[in-house]
Amino acid sequence: MDRRNFLQGLGAAGIVSMADGPFGGSLKAASLPDRPLYINASCSGGWDVSYFCDPKFGANFPLNKFTANDLKKIGPFTLGPMSTGALQFFQKYESQIMLINGVYAETINHDVGNRLTSSGSADAGFPCFDALVAACLGPSLGLSFISGGGYDETGHIVAKSIASDSLVSALASMSGAAGPFLPADLSAVSAAVNARLQRKRVSETLDVRQRNMDFLSNSRKGWDSFPAVVKTIADLRANVPLVVDVTGGPKTRIDATNPIFASAQIALAGYVNNATVAANLNCGNCDQHSAFELHVPVIDSFFVGMDYFWRAAKYLGVADNVTLMMGSDFARTPYIDPPTAATSPGKAHWGDTTSVVLMGKHVAGGTLIGSSTMDASFRANPINPKTLKEAASGVPILRSHIHDELRRVAGIKDHDLAKKYPLLIHGGPIRLLG
Repeated sequence: MDRRNFLQGLGAAGIVSMADGPFGGSLKAASLPDRPLYINASCSGGWDVSYFCDPKFGANFPLNKFTANDLKKIGPFTLGPMSTGALQFFQKYESQIMLINGVYAETINHDVGNRLTSSGSADAGFPCFDALVAACLGPSLGLSFISGGGYDETGHIVAKSIASDSLVSALASMSGAAGPFLPADLSAVSAAVNARLQRKRVSETLDVRQRNMDFLSNSRKGWDSFPAVVKTIADLRANVPLVVDVTGGPKTRIDATNPIFASAQIALAGYVNNATVAANLNCGNCDQHSAFELHVPVIDSFFVGMDYFWRAAKYLGVADNVTLMMGSDFARTPYIDPPTAATSPGKAHWGDTTSVVLMGKHVAGGTLIGSSTMDASFRANPINPKTLKEAASGVPILRSHIHDELRRVAGIKDHDLAKKYPLLIHGGPIRLLG
């Protein structure tokens, strides 16, 4: 369903008109939750950090067709010229960005890289951070954990809602806004549905089925928030343009096919109406082993989507209540992945370094941490965990270090659920966040 038809459908249901009614302007929540909204945004496939946030050039990087004169200095950051979307994002949000270069990626396997990016662990079945924090801080909320793609394993500790237009349509239907039923009718139906679930719960003997029924029961407790969530989504779609102030290559990626747009709307609407704790956002695929000219458009699209997220958060008045991490499976090789007769060159997977971006609450913006080598080894440099400066005798920054910090600032590091899923912290914790 495209955006125009979706909005027309909401209008027919009387939902868009509610956004323009007595609330005026935007549908900002009267009182926000006393916790941040946690967001993990992944650019799937393995992004080439040597193209943008950790730029490399010269004979060791034959596909990087730029020189030192082409680099862009933005505050403490040095950006390569290849991705206009990344350049414009860093220019706009420089004071809010903590860039961590020289993160040892540990793997060149997509599945493992996705798990490390989103959970801090390489273990299969390990819940992603957003599922874990949702289970710890809001397991009974109606949309506690929203998945917009990427690695979204829950470990059976919280219910997962898949971000999509069909989810929004379902929320509208369940709220009664799109149907002919009176509130009393809906209440009676809801009571009957819950009573049936409880009868089945009592008769079940398998633990996993009992847990799943408990998830469903808990999520239904949050259904009262759904009408407000739907109205807020309609408000965002009517009043926050998908793309503004974007020039160059990214300007071609302005339609609603970018999956981050819809996922961001649902996550933010859920949060301001106290229905959501955390969400995954995802855009990809940037796994170009050949035809590497297609890599930059994916990076552009990712940062255009992230710009939309922050503009929508600002519109709703919650930009200061977000803790956000961006990353990818790993990086790309400095050398060329040999092309076939029918394709142009590309780059393979690279696990010796990658980069992570942090923004929002608890994050010291305008900060650069870590580095990587400029030679053909293209590897992460170790740091002193106390000073965060490069040190030959130091430790490598791992994604488990970053996730350990996210758990700490979220206040869940000592939660029983978090203790069930311990992180392997080589060299001990590294204090990265406030």
